Amino acid sequence: MRGLTTEDSSAGSGEPEAARKDRWKQAVHAALGRLTDRERDVIVLRLLEAKGTGETAIALGISESAVRSILLRAMTRLSRMEELRGLLPDWKGLN
Repeated sequence: MRGLTTEDSSAGSGEPEAARKDRWKQAVHAALGRLTDRERDVIVLRLLEAKGTGETAIALGISESAVRSILLRAMTRLSRMEELRGLLPDWKGLN
């Protein structure tokens, strides 16, 4: 698995690359600020740093099933945030 990039969700949109990156960064930063600390930690490790479920569990001192549950809850919350609609990639199967 690889980490998320700006190219994952907006390639081919016709929007200039610099503007797309800036919009993506602002939206992600705002959205991550609305998550709990634990949700944010899981998102950062699993998606932005592309760590595996086991690695994330060890780093956070929680079970792998807890990582999967927290990731699902966090992604569900993120998908409901207006500022991220259209920016999130298809995240199913990240477990």
